[in-house]
Amino acid sequence: MTLMLAAVNRGYVSCPIGFNPVQVMEILSISNHYVPVMMLTVGRRPAPGNNARRPRLPVDQVLAFNASPE
Repeated sequence: MTLMLAAVNRGYVSCPIGFNPVQVMEILSISNHYVPVMMLTVGRRPAPGNNARRPRLPVDQVLAFNASPE
């Protein structure tokens, strides 16, 4: 959390991401002596007017209750 707060303090944004620790250890050749417990993404804030989230389909176009697919 301290690293995430430090990033925000410097004008960046961050967020924890899920990962498979075993695969990360294999890919990065990390010794079994260490265990990766958290992975973070850090990046710049979106520019003003830049849509941070991509447009999404309305729920009724992707979800149907008590109906069979058409």
